[in-house]
Amino acid sequence: MTGAVLPAHWIGTNNAPSVTLLPKSGDWDLILSGGFATSLIYVMYAYTGWNGAAYVAGELRNPKRTVPLSLLGGTALVMLLYIGLNAAFLARAPWETLRSEPEVALAAARAIFGERGGAWMGGLIACGLLSMLLGLSWAGSRVNHRMGQDLPRFAFLARENRHGAPASAVLLQGALALLMLLSGTFDAVLNYVEALLLASSLLAVLAVVWLRWRQPDAPRPFKVPLYPLPPLLFAAATLYMLVFLAQSRPVELLWGCVTLAIGVALYHASRGHRAPA
Repeated sequence: MTGAVLPAHWIGTNNAPSVTLLPKSGDWDLILSGGFATSLIYVMYAYTGWNGAAYVAGELRNPKRTVPLSLLGGTALVMLLYIGLNAAFLARAPWETLRSEPEVALAAARAIFGERGGAWMGGLIACGLLSMLLGLSWAGSRVNHRMGQDLPRFAFLARENRHGAPASAVLLQGALALLMLLSGTFDAVLNYVEALLLASSLLAVLAVVWLRWRQPDAPRPFKVPLYPLPPLLFAAATLYMLVFLAQSRPVELLWGCVTLAIGVALYHASRGHRAPA
């Protein structure tokens, strides 16, 4: 989809902008509305994996330099592509079409490039989703693998096949993904996963502030620029989304909290059984 930004904006068959992209009166009220906060939950999926470089920091030669560059560069690139792609959709596709279709990217591609072009664009979207799933599966399995190395009770997750791949960790992750897909509707699973991701990210970022306060002299190979502004802004934006998610999708948020509670219980049950350093 990244290559579709410029063609959609300049070559699309529908050259009459359907909406203005310039700010106008009342936009701030919309940003503070519950509908905008709820829509951000789906927007966050575009940035899913922004912290993936941290999962494989132990396998990098120079993580102190590589991880910050990966996080900042990757997030900035996704932001530019996401804004450019949506700007092309809004400027070239009929607003009525986008508003009534759940598959916005496919509907916009059909409106811009025609039915045949939309079919090709749908294939590109599918390829993009597949590559994202493969990347997240690779990065996420490394977390399970590390848990198996650190905690003897989960040693089975550290098992590797003859090619050195963490087979048990990958199989566990795949099984959990299938379990979630079979447990509810697609929309419910999306909201449950995003609720869990938001809550986990919030706790991880607040831990930076907490550890800076409780352990001010601890060695820190990674520094937070403009601290404490970035973690506080991130926490405020995440709380903003969680509050409206609790109002609109309380069941999914509750299950996300239950999942976190199970993780906390497993962590405390395994703290006294760590593998020797």
